Amino acid sequence: MTTPRWIELDGVVNMRDVGGLPTTDGGVVATGRLLRSDNLQDLSAADVEALEQLGVTDVVDLRSNAELTLEGPGPLRARDLTHHHHSLMVEQAPDETAEAVGARALPWRGDDPVRDSFASARVAFSRVPDLDERLARVVQVSADDWRDRTAGFVAQCRLHGGYFLPQAYEHGDPLLLAHASVHLVTSAARALLAHNGVFFPGPKYLRARVAGLARVPEGFGDLLDAVIATPTPMTADALLEAVEAAVGDTLPHEETLSRFVLDNELAWRYRTAPPEYS
Repeated sequence: MTTPRWIELDGVVNMRDVGGLPTTDGGVVATGRLLRSDNLQDLSAADVEALEQLGVTDVVDLRSNAELTLEGPGPLRARDLTHHHHSLMVEQAPDETAEAVGARALPWRGDDPVRDSFASARVAFSRVPDLDERLARVVQVSADDWRDRTAGFVAQCRLHGGYFLPQAYEHGDPLLLAHASVHLVTSAARALLAHNGVFFPGPKYLRARVAGLARVPEGFGDLLDAVIATPTPMTADALLEAVEAAVGDTLPHEETLSRFVLDNELAWRYRTAPPEYS
């Protein structure tokens, strides 16, 4: 896996050259062609000059119309660059009805704990004729979607268990070690849940839900506990091996990093929640 090159600037905290990341057609992004960043409003004069020296010619502004109006143009607007504005928000059209806007917040668009809470819901009384049908839709997930969910959590496992946790362990950073171990355990358990077509009910009920799965590796609960109690590359590898043996074939290894980036760093771009909040 190729790690994007970090670009140090005064006015941003997260700018990287994404060259080297794999593409869906089997190639890689060319170095020096695409930079990704957080807000560019606080660029210093030295930052602007540095970006021009890097050969930046176009800026794609993904802020909403409201953000653009409130924050105004950034320092790069004064330079001879081409600017493209593509809001990532679903901007309400003048003729859009309140019902259409409200449809974005329907329960089947909720996260797993929300949808799981509807699984046992029963209609006692309603003036909505199709309420039973609506409730049933909340908990409907296709086999392809469950498989895709599984692949997403496998990517989380591989990065947190195969990279972040060993790095934190090597550097002796207790905060990062705890962070990586919790994410590894949660994503490992959720990979098994998705593989079995079962919603994540929330951390409080996770152990019991995993223990009741029809398909779960023997001793899986002990492996989860071991990573939390003793977060080391050895305990992480043991848990990863169990996940790979159970569901690893859902995601080719060469697609791991691109899937992780898509699900986490680009989640906002596609108006989706990162896996841990899904």
